[in-house]
Amino acid sequence: MTRLLPLLLAASVLIAREAHGQLSPVPVKNPPWADTTSESPIYPVGDAIPVYRAVLDLIYLDGNKRPSVIIMLDTAEGRMGGPCAFAKCLGDAWKHKSKMDTATVLAFAQFSRKRPGIRPFGYPIPIVLISQDDVRRMDADGREVIASHPMPPDLPKRTWGFWAELQRKYPGAWGVTILSKVGFNKRHTEALVQSHHWCGDDCRVHETLFLRQTKGRWRVVERIPEQVDGGYSPYGRYLGPLGKTPKESELVPVDRPGAPTEATARADVYRVVLDSLYSVNGEHPKRIVLTNWFPASNEISAHSSAIDPALVKKFSVLGAIRAPFDAISRYRVPISTLPLDSVPALRERGAELDVEATGYPFYVALAKKYPGAWGMLGVSRIAFNANRSQALINTYHACGNYCANRDTWFLTRSGKTWKIGERIPGEKQNNVEVEPLRYLGADVSPIAYRPRRVQGVVTDEVTGKPLPFLDIIIRRALNSGVNITDPPVRTDAAGHYTLTKLPLNLGMTMVVPCPGQQHAAQVQPIGVTPGMDTTVNISVNFGICDTTAVQAPAAEAPAAPSPLSGAQAFISGDSARFEFPRQSTATYEWDVPLKGAGAGSPEYMWGVEWEIADNLAGRAPYLLWLIKRLRAGGPRKGSLEQLISAVPLQPMVECTMCDGTVHENPGTDHSKVFATIEKGRLVFVVRGAEAVRRIFPRTPTMVTFLQTVGHARLLQTGAGDVNASQQVLVNCRNSDESADARHRCDVKH
Repeated sequence: MTRLLPLLLAASVLIAREAHGQLSPVPVKNPPWADTTSESPIYPVGDAIPVYRAVLDLIYLDGNKRPSVIIMLDTAEGRMGGPCAFAKCLGDAWKHKSKMDTATVLAFAQFSRKRPGIRPFGYPIPIVLISQDDVRRMDADGREVIASHPMPPDLPKRTWGFWAELQRKYPGAWGVTILSKVGFNKRHTEALVQSHHWCGDDCRVHETLFLRQTKGRWRVVERIPEQVDGGYSPYGRYLGPLGKTPKESELVPVDRPGAPTEATARADVYRVVLDSLYSVNGEHPKRIVLTNWFPASNEISAHSSAIDPALVKKFSVLGAIRAPFDAISRYRVPISTLPLDSVPALRERGAELDVEATGYPFYVALAKKYPGAWGMLGVSRIAFNANRSQALINTYHACGNYCANRDTWFLTRSGKTWKIGERIPGEKQNNVEVEPLRYLGADVSPIAYRPRRVQGVVTDEVTGKPLPFLDIIIRRALNSGVNITDPPVRTDAAGHYTLTKLPLNLGMTMVVPCPGQQHAAQVQPIGVTPGMDTTVNISVNFGICDTTAVQAPAAEAPAAPSPLSGAQAFISGDSARFEFPRQSTATYEWDVPLKGAGAGSPEYMWGVEWEIADNLAGRAPYLLWLIKRLRAGGPRKGSLEQLISAVPLQPMVECTMCDGTVHENPGTDHSKVFATIEKGRLVFVVRGAEAVRRIFPRTPTMVTFLQTVGHARLLQTGAGDVNASQQVLVNCRNSDESADARHRCDVKH
């Protein structure tokens, strides 16, 4: 981008160069500009005073808003662009729409090079005059400010030291204005003057203004852009013309009879849009947070309304310009502002507040800092048609990293009443990550944010009777992949439970633990959805629990060892083996049709489970399981090898997106991860360094072997349990030296 400071410092030099380029090196005639010997050293004088006032009215009266101070360069400068200084070339390049007296144009074009000093001229808003030396000093000071407060790489940065210092030193200023001298016709009923206005980091407007005097009052009739850059920066306030070149000059409209003033129309349109956007099922936020973080958008998606083409063209400029913070200063709920400069500090605060590691610390801090807010809002400037009977505006509501909705609003006016003609949706993401922030897209469900509830009855699968006063463990899978356990919920005397205050769009799991054991008798996943109010009844079969894990009373004989005692686990850099003990069973029965058991129901399960670090939860496997599921066409009988034939060994990852409790690790190569039978033993095999690394990013010190039979399928030749678990040390080898040595790798409890 062209540096703005050199232009500001050298405006008169550029003007002089332009004029010089129109002359021969050694002029043989008098120059076209006037003699300066009788010219006043101060400015404005005479009719130039009301012209200056009219120009400042155009630039600095924004509806009913105005700055607390105006900053101007302390000299009247020459011009940049504009009409040719010679009568014979006036119509060649400089375009305009108004009919102008040739004398007006020549008087403006043939200015002398003299730069008179600006004096106070009785404007109602205080004016501070600065010199070019002041500009240099402020730019140097501003660069130090920028260097001492660097912005994160993903946020827009300040690039101009002068603008940073201007905002620090004069926080109520809207920019810096440089005005040229005024060219009049002989009757002083027309005037041309040029304004150079810097309105932000990348925002500058050089325009020629044509004025007429009617009944003693000067008014800007036409804005003729000479050079317009930017206006889209979050820093500054753009009030320039809609075009960028002289051929896009703009006639300044006069308020029509019956049309509301610009200030009134703006206030009404913003209010109507906010009323619609921030209303869901009769609810409203307690606060609205405005920000200049998000770029505005002038795009209009497919729509059905008949929109004035001139309005669409106007919106193509104004829709892409952020509205200033004071555009919405009064509303039915408090308005807060979040400047872009405050975002880094709020991010840091969020890192401290996000104790549950949601992965969205900024929005955790936003919800904490602005209680009652549903997110933050960016708005564009409003485009009106000629009689202010139609309007277009763009909004962007953000409620999370992946929670936002952009909309363009078309409004129409009847009398004094504005109403929404059409809400035109744009980009949207509806993943609410931090409550109480809310997604507000046009497709939001009317019940999305009503209280969420799950209730039901827990019964014994065998007896069918309710289970009173039973603790149910509640686990939540956060967006960051971290899993947390909430306090348990207890059933009442009738076995009934109720869960409220459910997290939105997160995975939850209800777990009924086996008595005195770490594994579960029942696991019930819940996908929480907006507005959910549902019943989930749970049937628990404690028969699958490992009865050997419950310590026998002292008066009784010690319980028999687990049938999984003697298992072995070996993990190296390029292979892993998990050897189940040899089973005494020779014949198995499977695919047995049973009442209540449908296709896909698990019949047999063998597994190996291990602990993983919290930061790997949801990303790395914690379980290898082999599940034989019911198929139609049974029953079938055969060996263990026949039973597991074609059954894949699956590395399982905890579910964090509520598709279920666990899911298979993506990209598993089953030629490297499989189950086999060796000398009557079931063996899990992981072959190759890559496969081992994917399943075991960290080698555990112990694993737990698991065996579960869903129903009595086993045709046993002797005694033995069909549901069991056993912890085993990794890379420990049993031996046949003694009875104890055959089980030396078991972890004793």
